[in-house]
Amino acid sequence: MKHALLYLVMLLLVGVATVFAQAPDTMWTRTYGGYDSDIGHSVQQTIDGGYVIVGTKFIGGVVNRDVFFIKTDVNGDTLFTKTFGGFVDDGGNSVRQTSDGGYIITGYTTVFQLGKNVLLVKLDSNGNIQWARSFGGHGDDSGTSVEQTSDGGYIITGNTQSYGAGSNDVYLIKTDSNGVTVFTKIFGGTDSDEGRAIQQTSEGGYIIVGQTASYGAGSYDIYFIKTDMNGDTLFTKTYGGIAEEYGSYIAQTSDGNYIIVGNTYSFGAGGEDIYVIKSKANGTTMFTKSFGGSNND
Repeated sequence: MKHALLYLVMLLLVGVATVFAQAPDTMWTRTYGGYDSDIGHSVQQTIDGGYVIVGTKFIGGVVNRDVFFIKTDVNGDTLFTKTFGGFVDDGGNSVRQTSDGGYIITGYTTVFQLGKNVLLVKLDSNGNIQWARSFGGHGDDSGTSVEQTSDGGYIITGNTQSYGAGSNDVYLIKTDSNGVTVFTKIFGGTDSDEGRAIQQTSEGGYIIVGQTASYGAGSYDIYFIKTDMNGDTLFTKTYGGIAEEYGSYIAQTSDGNYIIVGNTYSFGAGGEDIYVIKSKANGTTMFTKSFGGSNND
């Protein structure tokens, strides 16, 4: 009887272990691109139930990449693709569907002898360019995240080497509905700081997350910036330990607070782990969690 019970327990444990070891059930997978290196950087579900993807497509030459835009149906089957760019290096980092059914993209475009500039491209619902704008100076500048704002304009965060106090600073650009600059703001210190994600808040201001080497406890810490509707700083916060932390995404939650996701080398089980931070509306930490195993996650 004891042996039978032991065998039953072993079977149950094996079954539980098998359940936890199983990957999620895949509904479908799709690949897009050609023979060379094509990379997707941003995806969003669209109002028709399909998806829109933006990234970079390798065109040829030493460094010749273009913005790669893909529209799919609900099953991931391609409806159309578009590429945009010049003769050197261009790429898309973020895409969002706009209120008119079109799309807004930010990324970067290479300006001869001037480095890279932030790229902002407005497309219609068929992926045709309605207008394109670039922002920046004589260094390397890039847009990493874009959102349409409540006034019909756009807000971009990214990185600038052209302006600011350090080698790289957080770049905030607000435009009207035609991509004309309303204001720009720079955040950071004398070291390298980067903006990775942005969202407009319910009160009309903006929240930005990225990473900073200028402030905080470690070589890089998560950098959280809250601004008013004019882009003026309300507060900044850093999160992290003595190693490296990076912020990848931020959102306002239904309770009016904020959630941040990124990665951490300071906390967790080993290597690089997933890092989640819930903060109050004033940036004060409510809780932090890390997820992962002994290797990089």
